[in-house]
Amino acid sequence: MKTRLASALVLVAALSVLASAPVSAASPATAYRVSSVEKYGVPSIVPGDSIDKVRCYLGRPDDKLGDKTWVYHDFNPSHDRAKQDACSTVLITFSQGRISEIRGVNAAALAIIHAQFVTKPNAPTLVATAK
Repeated sequence: MKTRLASALVLVAALSVLASAPVSAASPATAYRVSSVEKYGVPSIVPGDSIDKVRCYLGRPDDKLGDKTWVYHDFNPSHDRAKQDACSTVLITFSQGRISEIRGVNAAALAIIHAQFVTKPNAPTLVATAK
């Protein structure tokens, strides 16, 4: 685990499974809603907190998806199912400078979410025509 996060960081209270397919050899994209991020057993980050507080407690994000979603890797989910689903990446989404949502995701879910922010170079603008 990253030094700046310390070994006691855990994700708590996975409230709902957004994807509930059973785990297979190739894990399906899975995400959990997270109510808080703990440090040393104390909730440190919760929805409604400011960008500055997140930066203070968690440091710079490992990656950013667009302007409003920060990515942090190597977290320990508190729920057994989330551990089984390998949801060790935290996505923190901001709205108007405050946390609007925290999600714990696995690599497959992160790849899908990341793809929403990538446009191929020189890709044409399409027009969808109804049948």
